Amino acid sequence: MSNKSKLFKSLKPPVFICIGVLLSYTVLTVISLLGAFICNATEDPARLVGIVAFAVLLITAAVSSFILSRLRVEGGGLLAILTAAGFVIIRIVISLFLSGTDLSDLLDCACYLGMGTIFALLGQKRFGRRHR
Repeated sequence: MSNKSKLFKSLKPPVFICIGVLLSYTVLTVISLLGAFICNATEDPARLVGIVAFAVLLITAAVSSFILSRLRVEGGGLLAILTAAGFVIIRIVISLFLSGTDLSDLLDCACYLGMGTIFALLGQKRFGRRHR
């Protein structure tokens, strides 16, 4: 077992959730940059901004929840779901202060939480041969 995996397994759950939220925002930044490059490469980038932003949000939920549930084997799925919930809460609070929250923001957050839950549960499962 590597030192990194021991480190993540030994973290207390609140600390793991805080680090997971930071990881989720880092993944969001990287995937947003990739989405911006993809949008910019098209003929009419302004037309695709909404759908690319939504796709980036869902991909972020999937990647970060899967990674977090894999990093922490015992209770990793639950902690990844709680991390997705923390991400959503911070996103709603930031949105309230910046521009106000409307229905589309809340639906985006619900989709993020749903996608995060699905991939946290998928990441928790172990695939491969079972030895008897």
